[in-house]
Amino acid sequence: MKVLMFILLTPFFLIPTIVAFYKHHPNKKYIAILNVVGGWTVIGWIVSLVWALSIRFNKPTAKDTHDE
Repeated sequence: MKVLMFILLTPFFLIPTIVAFYKHHPNKKYIAILNVVGGWTVIGWIVSLVWALSIRFNKPTAKDTHDE
């Protein structure tokens, strides 16, 4: 029973890491480290999830600033 619970809960625990790698986040390795080391605390898990979901703003390109 404990093994089954472990198998079912591990993917939930690693959601921030999975999201970071899926989105190709530039800090995905650090998010994974925070998730594994501090994810057992609720705050560490929430911080790593928010970080993984954070959006990177790109600098506007010439195409974006050109008036048509």
